[in-house]
Amino acid sequence: MKKRIFIFLFICFLYGQSYAEKFDLGEIVITPTKTPHLLKDAPVPASIATEEDVERINVFEVSDIFENIQGLHVVRYGSTGSQSSVYLRGLYSTHTLVLQDGRPLNLPDVGNPILETINPFNVEKVEVIKGPFSALYGANAVAGVINIIKKEPPKDKSEGLLDFSYGSYQTWKVQGSAGIPVGDSGNTGIRLDGHYLKSDGDRDNSEAEKYALESKFQSESVEGNTFDLNLGYNFNDAGNPGSQPSAVSVNRTPTQLTYGNNEASSLKDSSEEKLWFIDGEWESEPYKVKGYINNRENDFYQWYANFIGDGNRRHTNNQSRRLGVDGQFEVMLAERHLLSVGLSYISDKYENRDNVTSLIFGSTSSTSIDESRDTVGIFMQDEISLESIFLQLGIRYDEPSDFDGQLSPKVAALFDVSEQTRIRASAGQAYRAPTLSELNWPEDAFTKGNPMLEAETSTAFDLGMENEISEKCLIRVNVFYQKIKDMIQWAPTGSMTAWGTPKWQPDNLNEMKTIGFEAEGLFVFNEYFKADAGYTYTDAEQKNSEIVNSYASAIESVTRDARFIPKHKVDLLLTFSNIAASGANLHLDVHYV
Repeated sequence: MKKRIFIFLFICFLYGQSYAEKFDLGEIVITPTKTPHLLKDAPVPASIATEEDVERINVFEVSDIFENIQGLHVVRYGSTGSQSSVYLRGLYSTHTLVLQDGRPLNLPDVGNPILETINPFNVEKVEVIKGPFSALYGANAVAGVINIIKKEPPKDKSEGLLDFSYGSYQTWKVQGSAGIPVGDSGNTGIRLDGHYLKSDGDRDNSEAEKYALESKFQSESVEGNTFDLNLGYNFNDAGNPGSQPSAVSVNRTPTQLTYGNNEASSLKDSSEEKLWFIDGEWESEPYKVKGYINNRENDFYQWYANFIGDGNRRHTNNQSRRLGVDGQFEVMLAERHLLSVGLSYISDKYENRDNVTSLIFGSTSSTSIDESRDTVGIFMQDEISLESIFLQLGIRYDEPSDFDGQLSPKVAALFDVSEQTRIRASAGQAYRAPTLSELNWPEDAFTKGNPMLEAETSTAFDLGMENEISEKCLIRVNVFYQKIKDMIQWAPTGSMTAWGTPKWQPDNLNEMKTIGFEAEGLFVFNEYFKADAGYTYTDAEQKNSEIVNSYASAIESVTRDARFIPKHKVDLLLTFSNIAASGANLHLDVHYV
């Protein structure tokens, strides 16, 4: 192994050339500190995917952009257009805060972000920071933060682009954008983006159809004031085939026998989703104010059968809304301290209507949820710039209306060992908020929510090194440790049922520990040939409270590998640009998980 590494670095020395944009270290990033810094000056592990990166890998969905970022694993549930989740550093999707232009996308009812609604066509850049960041961003920033930044409107001349894709299973996608300057001042513009996707899916009842329209208006005054306004609407309609049934018909459930076939558990189940948002931001140094509204409504239609045929038809309607306001103020103290103070207010609302109709008796039973949460947060951050050391000290307090207040500290340091070598170290605490559905799920004969839930809390440490080797290669390595307590798990811990067993409810039962290693190499061999290579090792261990006796609902603590978390992930991206001076590009993208 040592010989292979030596040979690889020797090739890098031999063939590498210097280019101003070679490793994007001069890119300005906002997400690590909420203030602008060069990527190489970020005090925490950070990765970016630029517009050039997005174009060269020809992304079909926004989650494709994440595949080559170390420590980040994407899981897709179904065919094109279906839900996808991000697993960052061995933690689950609900532990990663996803933003679009600083607007949070995590849902208040289930906690995970909705990624499949984002159009990759208008992505300018993706910034990923790793580690606990509740000190800056509040709830759910446990494993890290992903900020998807949209393209800005043009200010001087109009531009437009149209793209068409076609693939397997009658899958086709049309997307386009147009940017138009407003007035003759050269500081105002509007951008319109839209896309439409339709696919028959890879099996029966897996078809999908979705479309989205977004606009972005931006105005910059001569005095330095900037105003942004974003509007968007997204619609998604998809069949839900479920799992593929057993090849042996006697092993299939009544529902699969009645409503399914050899390919799908159901030929009738489906879902429909509508989302819209409004996002406005005003900035005039040293002040920044942001306000937004996210609104989502989805409908699930499901059929259940019993042993005599038709059983029940279920229609579930979910509506969630988040209204947020953020304010930030920055002041320079003693030439070495940049102090940032921020206030935020978030109002979450969740409504659920669940109607089950008996197809035999014609009767209908209904349950409903109508709950809300208000959260007030305040944070302070001090950025201390010394000769060769940059320190980030931060703390935040959040006061939600339906669970205990949370205090989240963070400290990070960047050491410039030399012009080419940097060392980063950080430690902090973060939390995941219990979702509104976990707290308030309506009680029936078998289940109930738990209004006494506490937040999941984590403590994490990170140490890494970054080295530019003779301006020809960039090598990054990171080691990390994270432990989460009071993880929420559904289990039979509630009040007794009529059958003498406890009802299922969510409870703070589990713990999780992740230890990992990330290595990344970026290489520019010549003006045509680039290579990105990376490896992530993750040892994720979960201490679960599991049922050992289903008749008595007996629970016992069991330590095991965390589910769905890969131990090894290897990524390789080779890019050939401007082949034979023709302007053509070719890329080879390989992943081993």
